[in-house]
Amino acid sequence: MQVLNDRLRGQTVYSDAWAHDYTWLNRLYEVADRSPTFKLDNLRTLLTDSDAARWHEVKRRVAASMGLERHRASADAR
Repeated sequence: MQVLNDRLRGQTVYSDAWAHDYTWLNRLYEVADRSPTFKLDNLRTLLTDSDAARWHEVKRRVAASMGLERHRASADAR
């Protein structure tokens, strides 16, 4: 938590899975009895309708080109 707070202090972090990430982040900070020093916001606020329509395909292509695998937080929680 401290590393996140130190590195992200005063910034806005954008997520394409905001509802899930917001829930997890709030729970983690609640358990640690801390508050984030940054804001988590929905990536959609930065995208036009056209950008949003293409987002998942662009994300898929970037992940494939970089050899990235999908990360699931549920595995971390277990």
